[in-house]
Amino acid sequence: MPTVARAVAISLLSSLMGVASSHAQDALGPLKLPTRAFVVDGGVIALQGGVMRSPDMPPGPIGKFRHPTQYFLIVRNETSAPVWIDLEWRFPREDPKQLKTGRVDSGKFYRSWRNTFGVVSDAPINIRIAVFADEARTRHLGSEETFLLFTNAERETFLKTAFREGRNTLMTGWPEMGHPDQNVPGTLADAELQTDIQMLLWKEESKQHRDCTHESSRAEPVPADSSSIIAAMLAGDNAAATSARNLLERSRDTGQTGLVRLERWYVRSCDALTAYEVLLLASPGGGTDIIVRQAGEQAGGGSAPTR
Repeated sequence: MPTVARAVAISLLSSLMGVASSHAQDALGPLKLPTRAFVVDGGVIALQGGVMRSPDMPPGPIGKFRHPTQYFLIVRNETSAPVWIDLEWRFPREDPKQLKTGRVDSGKFYRSWRNTFGVVSDAPINIRIAVFADEARTRHLGSEETFLLFTNAERETFLKTAFREGRNTLMTGWPEMGHPDQNVPGTLADAELQTDIQMLLWKEESKQHRDCTHESSRAEPVPADSSSIIAAMLAGDNAAATSARNLLERSRDTGQTGLVRLERWYVRSCDALTAYEVLLLASPGGGTDIIVRQAGEQAGGGSAPTR
């Protein structure tokens, strides 16, 4: 299993090993990677990107050939309908590379990659994405321009770890998403669960504050009965509503507050402080499910199973 290194504060994080907190992890196995997201007509497109030691090319004997690498971008369709995607990579001092995907169904992802040598440092690798509702590209749903960025210090640490030490290492490319705080004041979540929560909160914050760092300043417990997330679940007449009712009743009857726990987390991105509901549910299969939503919202938000 690869080690994950951050594009900011490039420490090799054992806390980022384990089951994914973001569904697009299918493309790279059970790794937790920071996720950016942007809004299009009909929903959200999620992005994960970075660089890793190439799984397709062995290291050569001399020069740049000693460091075969692979840049990757995972584009996940989180709308409710199929989409078609135009993607453009722009590496420094190179002509743009343009790609067109086939149909990407709701909940599925498209993975783009490029095998090369070494790591570009201190210069952005620009990415342009256009999303369409039809194969003919006549109905445009939205676009995004973003970039991967690695400092020279991060590049050197990555190359040392991946090649001189021989560890299977992956470095994420979003420069604003650094090391998650594992001691957020006020939360009852353990260190691993705090990491999972922050991954989801970073994703939500990136929709409006893409280039800002996202600092989880504090958390506080609040009564689960006050949750707008649970209220929305209870309003339906389906399995989710039945499950939510059962969990609430068991929590009230037995005092096992761990079955359903609601916290309010405060996240600062640049000068904006935003409050989020963070609902922690006991998963039927064991572990904890997480649902996050900006406080006061009646729809939207993100969710993920963990552990």
